Amino acid sequence: MSKVLIVEDNSSVSRAYVRWLQKKGAIVLQAENVDEALSLILVHSDIDAVVLDGEVPGSQTTTKLAATMRRNFPSCRLVAAVGDLEKHPELVRLCDAAFEKPNFDRQQFFTALGLP
Repeated sequence: MSKVLIVEDNSSVSRAYVRWLQKKGAIVLQAENVDEALSLILVHSDIDAVVLDGEVPGSQTTTKLAATMRRNFPSCRLVAAVGDLEKHPELVRLCDAAFEKPNFDRQQFFTALGLP
């Protein structure tokens, strides 16, 4: 069973991700900001994938969080889900896949996260 961390400050978007991912059998963790995400990562070092919004509050950017994850957890899948891909080129570069909200192919999203 995959463990997925969602880093998203929009609660309605986060709830949708949780519903989708739980239907696929994933264990889902949620963080509304980067600091909360970092705390969860320290406790749950077995996270398989992280969904990153481009702009969430915190002491660092989601791009820096992605760089930290890439360096310390290289096997963890990183997926950017942002409103405008062109606004976040460095985050997109660091991630295994990137999707533009709100309209993206859900099955491609699941595949990027390593889910069936």
